[in-house]
Amino acid sequence: MEQIIKELFLGFMRMHILHHASKEEIYGVWMMEKLRKHGYSVSSGALYPVLNSLERKDI
Repeated sequence: MEQIIKELFLGFMRMHILHHASKEEIYGVWMMEKLRKHGYSVSSGALYPVLNSLERKDI
């Protein structure tokens, strides 16, 4: 069950990142602060791999 919750959390976080990226250029620290304002508790060690994976997918 924990794995499912983790995957859902990552999915919502990716959607939130893509939402902002579709409107403007984003930066890691700025995105981390924005996510915190929306209730996500994300470290740079968790955020940057997500940003890198999204960038590699060239969405």
